[in-house]
Amino acid sequence: MAQLIEPLRQDRKMDSILTEIFNTPDPYKKNSVAIVFWHGLGDCIQFKGLLEFLRKRYSDLQIDILIQNNLGQKTIFPDGIELNDASDEFLKSMDYDAVFKIHFPVEVPGKTKSELCCETELGIDPTTIYVPLPVQPSRLIGVHMFNTALPGVFNVTENVAQRIWSEIQSAGFIPIETAFKHIYHNPGNAKFDFVDATVRGVSPTVEALISLMGSCRAFMGVPSGPLHCAIAMRKPILFLKRAVTIDQFVRDPIDSIDVDNYQDGCVFDWLKKLGAPVSSYVSYEHVEPNAPVGSAFGV
Repeated sequence: MAQLIEPLRQDRKMDSILTEIFNTPDPYKKNSVAIVFWHGLGDCIQFKGLLEFLRKRYSDLQIDILIQNNLGQKTIFPDGIELNDASDEFLKSMDYDAVFKIHFPVEVPGKTKSELCCETELGIDPTTIYVPLPVQPSRLIGVHMFNTALPGVFNVTENVAQRIWSEIQSAGFIPIETAFKHIYHNPGNAKFDFVDATVRGVSPTVEALISLMGSCRAFMGVPSGPLHCAIAMRKPILFLKRAVTIDQFVRDPIDSIDVDNYQDGCVFDWLKKLGAPVSSYVSYEHVEPNAPVGSAFGV
């Protein structure tokens, strides 16, 4: 059974206990300890540097980090062990020399949470260490459903637009409407109620559009300024086709879907081919396995 220790409540600093474990001969010693860290994202990011410091300081000891299951914290702690149960009884039953419950007390004036944890729980010189996080590809998808001059010819209906928006979210991406209220803005192109991310309140400059498009992983839209911006910036594009085809604008091969004959799942599937962060992908029946992009999307 593991020795369960709460440094903050028992006034036993982790560093001194690790030193004791490290220096005490014991044929049954496992030379492994664990830290229970059931805290929020911000605390995990702050503690990551302290964990790496402890592992370097005690390189001959195995120091595991126990985190709460299904909170996505393995992105912060890739080797973290996810638990559903952090009861004292369960923790004592684990196969470690000691298990430490770290409370990570709230910061006080003049001291960060990391510094306070160092002093009151870890027993090391107070320090604050932010370790760089892994760079993640953008999950923003620029979406443009409206044409300024010919809305009746090119605009996507609200019903189809909502289905597209929902599929982007279901695929693990973040849709953002790229409709700026520029000087020629058509007041009839009102924002759909379901749209929860837009730039309509941002100053409508070309620089802002280019900046936004640069932050997007891909673009979906009708003939518009944002479409041509995405083409010029070599973004992956899904053209929302109605009256015209994409080859009337550019000769490069660009994927498209017929929004007047919209097939549920086609946007989701396109994002998966793009490399979507879909945790559990369920194929839609209307798409043939390994079919070319055009035929799969009914273009």
